[in-house]
Amino acid sequence: MLSKRTLVIGVLLCAWSSAPGTAQAQADAEITGRLPVPHARRPITLTSSTIEMDASVSLIQPPAIEVMPGMFVEPDAATVVSVGLAYGILDDLEIGAVLLPLQLSPNVDYLDPRAHLRLRVLRGVLELGAEAVAIIPAFTDDFAITLGVPIRLHLGQSLRIDSGAYFPLVFSDPLVKSIVVPVDVSLNIGPNFFLGARTAFDLPDFDPDYLRLPFGAYLGYTFAGNRGPVMDLSVHFDWTHLLTPGANDAFNPDIYQASLIARFYHDLD
Repeated sequence: MLSKRTLVIGVLLCAWSSAPGTAQAQADAEITGRLPVPHARRPITLTSSTIEMDASVSLIQPPAIEVMPGMFVEPDAATVVSVGLAYGILDDLEIGAVLLPLQLSPNVDYLDPRAHLRLRVLRGVLELGAEAVAIIPAFTDDFAITLGVPIRLHLGQSLRIDSGAYFPLVFSDPLVKSIVVPVDVSLNIGPNFFLGARTAFDLPDFDPDYLRLPFGAYLGYTFAGNRGPVMDLSVHFDWTHLLTPGANDAFNPDIYQASLIARFYHDLD
């Protein structure tokens, strides 16, 4: 169920302006290899010695639960907060973890923490990586991992496309396996203001009857200092089960997630 996961996705409304230090921060990024200010120019791994802290709050409306054949119960919306850290060991190697996934309502629960390792194997206009995410069963019952091949395409200075292939595995009995192919298109309007839209081909257990096609959008603003970005603030809105062609109700706009996300950056060099 969605209320058992820490998903952080959606639409952010921020005002566009020019932050102090932006031009200098962009020059620093080009000369020193620090994290660029524009969202569209960010690499798929954090730059070396960069710390990122993520803090988010999400309102999640999960799908109805079938308690008896043909009888469904609409669960309450869940409020989830999450705090995570990531670190660029090298320019091409990043580690991170979500250590505080906490559901505040309708009940207070500590959700499943997770850790990830991401490696960039191809640089340039087209970036290619490898990623592993481990999910520790603190709230749910089973250990899970996701193996992925992230892809990022930079089109000019202001447009990027993120995609790839991800393979979630839940070590229950029987093993639950899935494939997810996301598509995320984001655009910078100036160096600070960014917006985007995303969807995915989500096939739980490789069964076409469970095919899910979500859709979401986001809007954000980057606050810049003299050495690169200081914080990204964004709002996201996702219809997480918008189209489920194999279900009786193929169109589900009432299942959603809305999130406010702040990402803080600090360069240790």
